[in-house]
Amino acid sequence: MKKKFWIILTAVLLLAAVIAVALLLPKDSEDNPGTGSQPDDQSKTLIFLPDTVTVYRNEKLTGKFTLDYEEGWQTKDSFTATYIPSEDTTENDIPVITYSDKFTETKYNEKYYEEATYDEKGNIVAVDEIYIDNGMLEKVEIKNNYDKYGRLTGLMQITIFRGDPNAGVQSQSYAYTYIEVGSQASFSKDGRTYIRTYDKNFRLIWEEIRTIIGEIHRTDYTYDEYGNLLSSVKYYNGAKEREMIYTYKAVETTDEVIARWVQFNSNQ
Repeated sequence: MKKKFWIILTAVLLLAAVIAVALLLPKDSEDNPGTGSQPDDQSKTLIFLPDTVTVYRNEKLTGKFTLDYEEGWQTKDSFTATYIPSEDTTENDIPVITYSDKFTETKYNEKYYEEATYDEKGNIVAVDEIYIDNGMLEKVEIKNNYDKYGRLTGLMQITIFRGDPNAGVQSQSYAYTYIEVGSQASFSKDGRTYIRTYDKNFRLIWEEIRTIIGEIHRTDYTYDEYGNLLSSVKYYNGAKEREMIYTYKAVETTDEVIARWVQFNSNQ
């Protein structure tokens, strides 16, 4: 379950984490003085970096983490961000994040390695997960497709088990219709129905998995005025299982930095 927590945390943070919504500032005004570290002829933009993640399981606090970014990250071709746990954190298997190039982000610890690939809009188009110590599970490969609004339209997942030459393959496809709150799509296969609902700003606000035996797995998402993910709450048959709360820090940087790190351009 703890490994699964970090996979979910990665997916949520990478899918939605840093939604760098433009907030174009005047270049060298009294309220926004220029800094010596940035060229004067470049416009300044505020982006929002993930700052803290707080985790509750069954209404009980189990962890709070602060993300520590490598000094000088804005000028580096590769940099790391580390989860720093609070003293009362009981969550384990804490990963380190590495932003290795414009489209690639990795997370790793002693038990698993994950690599995510982004497109120009900050959507995650591919995820490779490699498990060092997780029983029979060895590797998971995920491919995602999106429409022009950033909504997921297709997913393919390949699961590889140790000693098994036959990989498990799962695919999903979504066609959206407009509803009062925004848009919605569903996909059914092998006794399961998957539902995804977006608001009118094309942000995922809830998703469900319904099984043939009546189980309902649901996750709700909330956002701030800039589109940054504030919370994700997971329910099983209506009972809250896990809540994750996110905070961000505003960082002033240049459009050139934003163009180099599309991971901070997610518009979902």
